[in-house]
Amino acid sequence: MQPLIVITGPTASGKTTLAIKLAEMIEGEIICADSRTVYRGMDIGTAKPTAKEQAGVPHWGLDLVSPDERFTLYDFQQYAYAKIDEIRARGHVPMLVGGSGLYASAVIYHYDLVNKKCMQIDDNTALIGVRMSREILNKRSVQRAEQMIDDGLVDEVMNLRRRYGDVMPLRCNAYGVVRDALIEVGGEPERLDRKKLVQSLALADNHLVKKQLTWWRSPYRRADIWWQTPAELNQFMAVHSVASAKKITGDLLTAYKNYKSSSRALDN
Repeated sequence: MQPLIVITGPTASGKTTLAIKLAEMIEGEIICADSRTVYRGMDIGTAKPTAKEQAGVPHWGLDLVSPDERFTLYDFQQYAYAKIDEIRARGHVPMLVGGSGLYASAVIYHYDLVNKKCMQIDDNTALIGVRMSREILNKRSVQRAEQMIDDGLVDEVMNLRRRYGDVMPLRCNAYGVVRDALIEVGGEPERLDRKKLVQSLALADNHLVKKQLTWWRSPYRRADIWWQTPAELNQFMAVHSVASAKKITGDLLTAYKNYKSSSRALDN
């Protein structure tokens, strides 16, 4: 049975680009573990994979419901389980990719959301975190904010709010930042201070990064995640550039297991 490869990490760490590159090498299909990309129309503010990126590698978990529809953690968990089975049935490698630690954990730890229990991570799962210094993340957050504004984030927020109203998904993260900024200027986008908006978006990302890192560094989960820099992951892929998909997947799973063994040995 094909392993489950999980790639997570903080916002703006470049995990999507790395995951797509790896997926192309191992015949992978990506299930997006993100609590916002499930919503249709929320594209720019969630940094949803582009049409070009989705054309190169199959992506799942995107555009499942409208922002005014209810979509729970249980809904995502069951959806992900079904997609993992479907991907394996095609002989491909399922990859769970995203920054939502709760969504990813619900799948890999098999949360029992009724009895509030969970299990250990499967032996056939590799959990890889993309790590990057906070200084670099802060710079990338500013660049990300600039790009979102250039791509039309303000118009996206205004159009979504006209259609769906002040629903909860449009009050969080980038959408909440733009919402509040528009309220301050009486709903007149031409009065927005771009510099201030960029700073607010970057600050919101920085707060999100802190929450994401705190999640994976909890005592229960920290020994299960193998932190790698983009350079380290790119080096792994470069070394395996002419290897078969099976060998790459096998070597990645072996490297992850070796890390877990050494990490737990140190903890003991």
